Amino acid sequence: MGELALDTHWRRLVLTSVREFMHWEVILVDLYKGPDAGAAQDASYETLRTAMTAALFLHHFAEVAFARGALAHIQANSKQALFNAVGGWPIAADGTNRPDDVKILGEVADAIKHGVLTASHIIHVPKNGRVIEISHTQPLFSEGRQDGSPQVVISTAAGVRSFRAIVENVCRGWINQLNLDPT
Repeated sequence: MGELALDTHWRRLVLTSVREFMHWEVILVDLYKGPDAGAAQDASYETLRTAMTAALFLHHFAEVAFARGALAHIQANSKQALFNAVGGWPIAADGTNRPDDVKILGEVADAIKHGVLTASHIIHVPKNGRVIEISHTQPLFSEGRQDGSPQVVISTAAGVRSFRAIVENVCRGWINQLNLDPT
């Protein structure tokens, strides 16, 4: 993957993974309302799988962008410094800044990769228990689905967050900062 141009990596790997997750979340909602509980359960697993894939690709895009020289203006001598620098970029649909979203996404990616979180830098998501799950809970900030239908959520110290909203906010930040194609 080191040979892919940054915009190709963005479109073909990151955005494709994000769109696949969003597609499955819509299917999950549609099947949940229907009579086939087995199909809804299958859609639940696909929704979680694609959410996890999207989390990994989107989180690690910072490292890809840095390696390709797209973040040359950032003075970062470590991964932590890099993620701190891009942390202020996520923007919610209403235009408000969501500075914790890059960190939350990174903690979710760590939970997916490692299963158990022991690092001291984990401050938003639980170190034990479920980090990413499907729930009917209404998330914070009026993000995500507010009608009680199923959605992927992230448990944080502040409360439940819509995974879709976090992903959209982080994507919006990358698109704005690097003039990436949103489609």
